[in-house]
Amino acid sequence: MKEFITTLINNDYTIKHDPLNEEHDNIDEIKADMHDSGIELSERLRYIEINGHRCSIFLREELDQQFNEFRLYIVENKPLEVIEECSQQIKSAREQLGYYLQNEVRCFDDIGFTDIVRVKMDYCDETLEFLKGYGKQVIDKKPRFKIRPEANKRKHDILAYIHKDFKREGYIDCNLPDFKKVFTSDNPALIVWFKTYAHLSYFIKELSKEFIEDSRKPSKYEVALLYFINHETNKLFEVNRRRCDTLPGKVDKKFIDFTLSNSVGHYLNL
Repeated sequence: MKEFITTLINNDYTIKHDPLNEEHDNIDEIKADMHDSGIELSERLRYIEINGHRCSIFLREELDQQFNEFRLYIVENKPLEVIEECSQQIKSAREQLGYYLQNEVRCFDDIGFTDIVRVKMDYCDETLEFLKGYGKQVIDKKPRFKIRPEANKRKHDILAYIHKDFKREGYIDCNLPDFKKVFTSDNPALIVWFKTYAHLSYFIKELSKEFIEDSRKPSKYEVALLYFINHETNKLFEVNRRRCDTLPGKVDKKFIDFTLSNSVGHYLNL
């Protein structure tokens, strides 16, 4: 799987020259032909490799096999993070190849180089189309938070209050609509969390007392891990124990308790 993506996104090219063997039977004819045509020897012998590939036919065969293995991996494992990351990488590679086609190809006037660029662009397009369709299926199957029926009528007020306090204290830095999507939308946004996982797990634990349902398979913590990103790694949290085993410090615990009391507690007791 990694080999396929690497082949697609690594598009550095190298200009090389074939050695001209002086003992070749037609060496004099080759040189005379180049002289009559006004072609420099170095230009006639020049070729271009992209990521070590010189022949578009061999490249297509290689990519075809790798693409089949890549699709099988995606279908069997349904890795949403991989789908999103690969899509972004391939889009960037596609833009770079498009630039080559518009600019570098004209400069080099090399048919082999052009063919390789087009082959890689074809596989970028085909892969993006596959990930677009399959990625949507995976996203649709992701578990979500479920708001308790008794809290549903005031969910927007409650989430707006939590968002305001959390943003002010540096827990999050997203807009209100994206924060609400984590709890209310069929297409949740990813939220960067600027505190530790201890803060996040405690927040989710307390939130499940009156606002979100306390699920088991998957647990409320497993659901949270799908939508909150660790600001230090810019990736989803990776933890050994998902439960709330470690409490945040006294000041932060008091702040979370106060925020939930003034939001969930307040609006549900009106």
